Formats: sequence, C-alpha cells, structure tokens
Amino acid sequence: MVCPTCYCYNIDDVLSLDAKTGERIRTWDSCLFKNHALVAGGHNFRKNRSDRLKRRYLHKHQGFIGEYGRTSCVGCGRCIQTCPAGINIVNILTEIKGEEEDVKAASRS
Repeated sequence: MVCPTCYCYNIDDVLSLDAKTGERIRTWDSCLFKNHALVAGGHNFRKNRSDRLKRRYLHKHQGFIGEYGRTSCVGCGRCIQTCPAGINIVNILTEIKGEEEDVKAASRS
C-alpha cells in the first residue's frame, strides 16, 4: 500500500436503521489483501498469496504497458524500502525487460 500509483478500493453500503436510506462508502484497499477478491457467496478469485502477487505485478507492469505503453512504476523506491524480503522490483523489472544488458554495454563504450 506504499505505491503512489495504486488505486485499489472497496465499496461498502452502510444502511441506516430505517433500512430505507444509507450511504455508499469508498475506502482504500489493497489487491494484496486476502479478502480483496472475495465476492458474494464467499468465492475468492485470488485466495492464495501467490495468485494475489502475480495479479498485482501483471496488472501494474504488463497490463499498463498494454493499455498505456508503459508500466505504472514511477521508480520512487517506496516498495523497495518497505519490502520485508528486501526485493528490489526496479532491478528485477530492468532484468526482465533486458535493459540491464543495454546499460552494461553503454557503460563499456
């Protein structure tokens, strides 16, 4: 939830005691939370942590490239600083895209 480009939210309908009026409330949420993909009837499309993690990275990086021609990562490093496992997603994405070799080759010339 530290990413400045995340915009996941949840909608809750809160009924008044008269059951005729109420309020629709939008609250910030995270696609990494277990209950984020929970739907009516108790089905959860992404019950496993690995499914939630894959969905987040596919959406933020691959999905945004298809839609807007670039990833949604702004390179701020907040996720790197707060990651309990010390994962540097910026380096990983650079390696996946093959840009690391381009950087190494440019530095040699």
